[in-house]
Amino acid sequence: MLNVSLLRRRRAGRIPLIDAVRGAALLAMFVFHLTWDFSYFGYLDSHIVFERGFGIFGDTIGSSFLGIVGASLVLAHAPKFRPRAYWRHLATIVVAAAAVSLATYVFIPDGFIFFGILHCIALGSLIALPFLFLHWWAAALAAVLAIAAPRLFVSPTFDAPMWWWTGLSTFEPHTNDYRPMLPWLGVLLCGLALMKIGDRLALRELLARWQPRSFFSRGIVFGGRHSLAIYLVHQPILFGLVSLLATIAPPQGESGDARFFSSCQAQCEGAGQPNPVCSAACTCLADELREQALWARTIANQLQTAERKHLGEMARSCLREKRRLNEE
Repeated sequence: MLNVSLLRRRRAGRIPLIDAVRGAALLAMFVFHLTWDFSYFGYLDSHIVFERGFGIFGDTIGSSFLGIVGASLVLAHAPKFRPRAYWRHLATIVVAAAAVSLATYVFIPDGFIFFGILHCIALGSLIALPFLFLHWWAAALAAVLAIAAPRLFVSPTFDAPMWWWTGLSTFEPHTNDYRPMLPWLGVLLCGLALMKIGDRLALRELLARWQPRSFFSRGIVFGGRHSLAIYLVHQPILFGLVSLLATIAPPQGESGDARFFSSCQAQCEGAGQPNPVCSAACTCLADELREQALWARTIANQLQTAERKHLGEMARSCLREKRRLNEE
């Protein structure tokens, strides 16, 4: 039977199995982003990243991370809350989220990450704090409300940019890695509620029994233990490697023109626009790019930051024009 001091040490320490689950989610995220990178440079069909299955895959990965965050709050701060550790960790997440926003604003201003998964984790961890001291059913009830909110409370009132983080606007903003508070706060609270139930059933001690034995399992645990640092650097590295590959061995198959129209059409229809409007808008955009001598660099993915921003403005202008003509 465990003595009290040993039990306290186990409660305060990391549980390798939790790190292993987080590490497995990282591996899935590598696959997700690598698929996106290969599609972006034309090695894969550009439609793949807009297909429902690929979206579900990404949402599953995001749900895994957020659920683990909720469970980890209980593991780290129950039964005794450790304020210094909590605020230090929260500050780290906030700084990392700000760094992601700044970097993406510089390099992809037209779709920069203003509220991605790190932003969701930071604010979600703050909102979840009171639930650490309440019964599990309070967190479970709040989780249900958060998950249902986008179906119940969506309103044009939240269409202003200052409210996009809520997830209650009538459209999805043009951004990358969009993880608004609703419904995603609900996933975090689900993890918290389940771990509070698990604590009643001595689940923590059961989880702590597993230890990594093989080289692979120890690597997965190491990755999960340093998931934030790996998250911040992995996509720039993967994107850079695929970009280098595209320079050395350009993708074969459909022409750059065909890839452009295929990708443009897929993105437009993925945003909910009808096929005729998308087809006309993409043709309009291609004509504009040719007139401004940007076509060759566009299909070769060689636009500079300012040119990419201008491309986004032209795309929105063409879409507005063709949508208006279609409605007349």
